[in-house]
Amino acid sequence: MPEPQSSQLIELVVQSGLSLDVHAFMLDRQARGLFPRTIKFQEDELGHLQEYLKGAGITEIQRLNAYHRRGNLLHLRRTRNPGGVHATYRALRALLNWWDTSPAPNSIHALAPGSGTAQTPLPSPA
Repeated sequence: MPEPQSSQLIELVVQSGLSLDVHAFMLDRQARGLFPRTIKFQEDELGHLQEYLKGAGITEIQRLNAYHRRGNLLHLRRTRNPGGVHATYRALRALLNWWDTSPAPNSIHALAPGSGTAQTPLPSPA
C-alpha cells in the first residue's frame, strides 16, 4: 500500500547574526521586566533598523559603524519628524549599550548571577 504523500513544505529560515543579537536583546528586555510598550517600541524600531542595515549589506552587529548609524538616521529624516528619528536613535543606543556590556548569549557567563538580568531583591531584615 503506497504511503500518503505530504504536501507540506519545510521552510528554512536563516537568521543573520544581527537578527540573533536583536532577538537576544529583546529577551533580555523581557527578562528585566520592562514595560510591554517599551519592549514593543524597541522591537519595532530595531525592526526598521534591521531592514535598513540589510539593504546596506550589514548582517553582523560588529560591522555596524558610525557611518551606518548616521546614514540610517538621515534616511529616516525623509519620512519622520525629529522626535521619530530620535526614537530610533534611543532604541539603537539601548541595543549597542546592551551588546557592549553583555556576555555572548551562548556563553556560560550569560547564565551567571549579575550577568545583566534583573535579580529578585532579597527581603530587608525586619
